[in-house]
Amino acid sequence: MYSMRSLANCVRMLAVCFFAGALSTQPVSALTITLSDMSSDGTPAGTLDATFDFSIIGGSQLEIVLSNNTTVPDEFNINQIWWNASANVTSLSLLSATHSVNGDVFAAWNPVETNTMVDGFGTFDYGLTDGIGGGNLEIAQPGSTITFLLDITGSCATAFNCNALDDFLSQVSDLDKSVAAKFVNGPDDPEAPGNEDSAFGASGAIPEPGTFVLTALGLIGLAAARRAPSQSGL
Repeated sequence: MYSMRSLANCVRMLAVCFFAGALSTQPVSALTITLSDMSSDGTPAGTLDATFDFSIIGGSQLEIVLSNNTTVPDEFNINQIWWNASANVTSLSLLSATHSVNGDVFAAWNPVETNTMVDGFGTFDYGLTDGIGGGNLEIAQPGSTITFLLDITGSCATAFNCNALDDFLSQVSDLDKSVAAKFVNGPDDPEAPGNEDSAFGASGAIPEPGTFVLTALGLIGLAAARRAPSQSGL
């Protein structure tokens, strides 16, 4: 017969599995991804520091908050961003763009670009570019944020159930990158001394929730096995 302790452990593990499985099926409305895992040239990827916060509003609008986290002595501006989307999204249109310091910058960043090749990182489904040029007030300067609000067209928007992970951050370019940005007006270029550095930074996809769940359950199982007392019989 199983001991009461063994039965209690089984019940506990089943509860954990049920809870983890439930989490894995919940729609993800907000996620953050950090740049950069990779650099397009000799600029160290770690200096190309930014975050993208993806949020779904009302099931049919996408909010992207771009934060430029570069610091002295490796300060850069950011003037282009790119990301991907699932087949549930057929188009995106920019509704607003708000700079944390300089206010409304919609005119500089509109319209949304599609199917853009990004240096060394493949073709991305969607992108936004500051069309004014470097060194202007509309660009994302170090320490600043720009909040972009976009309207989603597609089957997920019609059903009001678009998902930040499934429909955006788990999607990748043809070279397996989920997001990218262009960093400009940087410090001295290591490949061309005497010139301002610029580079593209990118990051890979966020894993599906099921990947996290399986990993967590594996760790829980290992911990339980180590804690369990040896039994002489059933």
